[in-house]
Amino acid sequence: MPKQVRVANARAAAQSYAPPPNGSTITYGLIGAALMLVATIIAGSYYRIDVISNPLPLAVATLVTFMAGVMVRVWRHREHERAFAAEYTKRIATPPPPPNPTAGMSQPVAAGTAGAGTSSNTVTFRLPFLLPGLDRPHPAGTFELRERHEMLDVSFDASVVTRTLMLTGNGSTEALDVTADDLAEALRLDTAAPH
Repeated sequence: MPKQVRVANARAAAQSYAPPPNGSTITYGLIGAALMLVATIIAGSYYRIDVISNPLPLAVATLVTFMAGVMVRVWRHREHERAFAAEYTKRIATPPPPPNPTAGMSQPVAAGTAGAGTSSNTVTFRLPFLLPGLDRPHPAGTFELRERHEMLDVSFDASVVTRTLMLTGNGSTEALDVTADDLAEALRLDTAAPH
């Protein structure tokens, strides 16, 4: 994914939950001071206090709320930049490779035999074996294992692997979808069994 696209996608994602501040630092400070002055005047008129006759406390309160407005703007800017950095990192991070369930299997068959996004290996069982989806043990032999990689529509590179074991025997071929764990366990049991 080009860098400009990653930056734009990360910025949009960060903006959805940590939007950047709209105004400048001075604008935030002035808004804070103005809100404080309005609140003070309203409170003074409600309680019948002459707030204008005490300019020093009014000036101090105005300065404090100006600084509070500035701090809110700085905080919002930092939160947006943190969110952007996290979203950008998600888009360039490479997910860890999936565990290899074909350890101990033979090398891939010649490239191009199974089509784009698909690889083909062979698996050998020395003894009859049973896998989920089979109603009885299948005779021993060497069988083709096809792995199809389908890309997921997510913001980082990820795929789903579908494994199909091509079971041959008695002049027919049966395609059996298997999980990596089930196949690895069947191969382990076959290897551990006495000859």
